Amino acid sequence: MPITTFELSNFRLYEQASLHPDRRLTILVGANASGKTSLLEAIHLLSTGRTFRKANLEQLVRQGADGFAIRAEYQSMDGKLLSRLAVMQTREARQISINGSGGARQSELAQALPVLVVSPDSHFEFQQNARERRAVLDWTLFHVEHGFHDNWSRYQRTLAQRNSALKDRKYGRATFSWDDELAELGEALQSSRENCLSVVAEQFRSICAQLLPSVAGLELRLDAGWDKSAGLVASLFDDRTRDLARGFTHSGPHRSDLRILVDNKLSREKASHGQNKLLVTALRLAQIQYFFELTGRECCLLVDDLAAELDLGNRTQLVSYLAEMPVQVIITTTEAEKFSYRPWSSHKTFHVKQGVVLEVNNPEIRHQFA
Repeated sequence: MPITTFELSNFRLYEQASLHPDRRLTILVGANASGKTSLLEAIHLLSTGRTFRKANLEQLVRQGADGFAIRAEYQSMDGKLLSRLAVMQTREARQISINGSGGARQSELAQALPVLVVSPDSHFEFQQNARERRAVLDWTLFHVEHGFHDNWSRYQRTLAQRNSALKDRKYGRATFSWDDELAELGEALQSSRENCLSVVAEQFRSICAQLLPSVAGLELRLDAGWDKSAGLVASLFDDRTRDLARGFTHSGPHRSDLRILVDNKLSREKASHGQNKLLVTALRLAQIQYFFELTGRECCLLVDDLAAELDLGNRTQLVSYLAEMPVQVIITTTEAEKFSYRPWSSHKTFHVKQGVVLEVNNPEIRHQFA
């Protein structure tokens, strides 16, 4: 379900910009700080409601403007219908619409426009942030398992209630009235994650065999976040004294963790920066493959600064693999000659310069991007 039209206004340095991405490959070329990453950021924000860069709302609104707007059209699976998505953000509120109807929820946008991102910081974020690691499975389950999002939301609400009670000691024994429900929801969430991992891990190893043939002993390991042999109800009971003392819940799938291991050690300890970037990228590709196999839908992969941490051989291998995948790819690069579009059935190239986006149509200019 590729994006066919993308528009934004008053977003970062852009007053107005629009482009029509290719259904397979779109290359955004420009100097550093020209606005390439901001285009990817806007697409990601439209889908997920958040930026993949460390920024607050004030940094996203163009200087002097009251708010920004992001709009996109994407093509239906039969290639005939176009759906319209929009987010309009002021400093006070956010309005979301789908096909002209306002009041939509962010989760509905995410379902309509599945997006994943690989940035120069993706492997660092993965290594340093357990939430990012859990999100690998949760993103996948959100899109492929009916009811997962509702269960996840119910778990988060119940967890928040329990934590609030832990901080307010006056509730006494009532503090633990949510334990049974929390345990039931938590066990179900973890079961879904484990089932998902069993498939994603197999695809991950298959992809790594092609992108990283020299790296052996690869494993994806999921820690539950509690003592699985005892069960979550028992773990919550055993933790009561500690939970009351510290004011939050220690055990549960909110403490779950996904790790990439190389020869039974964390990948950050065994692999280079370039290898770690490819490992995290391979994990994204495994998500995409699983998503496509279960839904028959394509998602959009945003790759910011393809060349970062990757030498020519690894870039060539990755591009060739991407060209065979059921995914729309939008890539940024500072030097087009570092990237070849030859493996792709179709592509478009856009030059980005200080808030202006122009498609490269001249064959003589286009030759420079080969």
